[in-house]
Amino acid sequence: IANGVRQLITNQEEIFNKAFFPTVQLVFAGSDSQGLRYGTVTTKEEFFVEWKAAQLPEGSLVAPGALLDRPLAEMCEKSRLLDLIRNFMIFDGGIKKVPRQHQFEGVKASQLRLAMREGGVIWQTQGSGKSILMVLLAKWLLEHDPEARMLIITDRIELNDQIMGVMRN
Repeated sequence: IANGVRQLITNQEEIFNKAFFPTVQLVFAGSDSQGLRYGTVTTKEEFFVEWKAAQLPEGSLVAPGALLDRPLAEMCEKSRLLDLIRNFMIFDGGIKKVPRQHQFEGVKASQLRLAMREGGVIWQTQGSGKSILMVLLAKWLLEHDPEARMLIITDRIELNDQIMGVMRN
């Protein structure tokens, strides 16, 4: 996978196909033995992330292609792919970003609760991508319910500054 990611990044250089890539929404690298990683055209190698297919029952044998084909089919399922492109691509200081799987699922779960007119709490841990999740949720709220409000409670000043910076960008 690492070689595939590096090839995708190299292909975006001026000497190769740079003019092609601004229109690309997602890029994928994968193998049957290592699974699937994805990012955007501006994603650095270390930020390509894994889309994990739905869990198999415990004790199940991993079928050939399950590490690559199943997550690729899930991620590229028509409605999910269009939703990712339409509602989950954001720019942070000019860098195109797409959420990790848990961020995507967190926003989708929040959307369901909001559709039922229920509030909720999203408990985030260090390094979980809370700033991006909050931006995605705020973006969706602004588009679907301009009267809605979000309350973000943090436990440190640095995190306040980080979230405000990401929201501004």
